[in-house]
Amino acid sequence: MCVETLTRCLSYCIRPATATNIIGWVYTILSFLMVVLFGVPAAAPHNELPPQRAYFYTALAASSAVLLLFSLLLLCATHKRVPALMWPWVVWAWAEGAALVALCVVGIVMLPSKYDEDSAMEPYIIAMYFIYATLLIYSGIIVNTHRKDVAQERRERRTRANVKIADEVVTRQAQYTMIQSLSSNTYLV
Repeated sequence: MCVETLTRCLSYCIRPATATNIIGWVYTILSFLMVVLFGVPAAAPHNELPPQRAYFYTALAASSAVLLLFSLLLLCATHKRVPALMWPWVVWAWAEGAALVALCVVGIVMLPSKYDEDSAMEPYIIAMYFIYATLLIYSGIIVNTHRKDVAQERRERRTRANVKIADEVVTRQAQYTMIQSLSSNTYLV
């Protein structure tokens, strides 16, 4: 509830459609860079990296590739105003954000047990992943808010179109009934 209130408050500064478009472009560029950043070390021979780190880099490169695909889909969905195409990005952003938060918690718990000079940067890396996960989850909330708005607009437009069609049908039926009654009265005279 608090996050939705904050999202609505920020929508006074920037429209959700504009925010979704910006998020789409930022995550398209960011996920492309992450595919390159994690894909190159993952493609290196595994004897240069510890196996756990190589698997981690491979998983992050694959996850970033999927996010890149969904970010491109999000850009198309924002441009065409199709809420169903926004949904994969929202679900993936929330799932990846939750997975990264879980990995951060595991990393924080395991950090004191293996602390040495080689792992001096690990707390900063964990903090960076936590910040990225938080931004990813919050961006998912913003995009989902825009998705709901677009879906509501489409429902309202469809309802107005259905009402207009129903009014036309009723009008034509009334005209047909009036013509029928006039034609039956003509024969009587």
